[in-house]
Amino acid sequence: MAISDDQRSDGIEADIRGGLAAFEFEPFFQPIVNFSNSKLVGFEALARWRHPERGLVSPADFVGAAESSGLIRAIDRVILDRAWRAFEDALKSFPVRGPPLLLSVNLSTEHLLDSAIVDSIEALMAEGRGIISRLQFEITETLLINNKDMAEHILSRLKILGITIALDDFGTGYSSLVYLHRFPIDCIKIDRSFSKEILTSPRSHAIVRSIITLAQSMDLRTVAEGVEQKDVADELRALGCEFGQGNYFGKPTPASGLVEIVKAAPRG
Repeated sequence: MAISDDQRSDGIEADIRGGLAAFEFEPFFQPIVNFSNSKLVGFEALARWRHPERGLVSPADFVGAAESSGLIRAIDRVILDRAWRAFEDALKSFPVRGPPLLLSVNLSTEHLLDSAIVDSIEALMAEGRGIISRLQFEITETLLINNKDMAEHILSRLKILGITIALDDFGTGYSSLVYLHRFPIDCIKIDRSFSKEILTSPRSHAIVRSIITLAQSMDLRTVAEGVEQKDVADELRALGCEFGQGNYFGKPTPASGLVEIVKAAPRG
């Protein structure tokens, strides 16, 4: 008997619930580097599912099902909590000099529009879990388009706590300048699709150059995602992009490897 789409969806949902109960979801950390001096400035925490049968599962294979089932908020909470604790523990194990390292965490629409996210951050602060100003949340344009008033309210509360906000995948959505004016955005993350084609597509090159110029005029930081090659990094640096992220600088690593990255990376 063939398995229907509903049965398959129910199976994935049950699998995700089991994974949450068994603490199978964990953060992996990818370095973010300063283009001007190649020094480490922070990490992005990326969700991974360490499935007992399928091995390490990427978000592309579970986020859709998690969103449709309403379980994405639970995954977000797990990743935020585990990432922040691992990040702070690593810095305590190996204190570093220079500017504080940043931890950037993705938040889904469902989670960020739930005021409980502010309560979660306040709970971390109450525990004395490091400096909250080291924390950055990455949000998407879709969130801002569909939920302007609530998004503005929650983001403003997070800003009061000292958290910075990055607009993720910039250039792939509507990219309305209204969002940059209305919402408390600190950083623009240039989508990997543009970084990947910056040397081969004049259009992508022009888009990246325009985004960087816009960010500079508004005093916003820029991070280029998906940097895989030295010549791509060199071009982004020449265009004035501040920071880069991608396998060229370091692949995502589990929390167990975080201290070694901090030890080995140039800082300052």
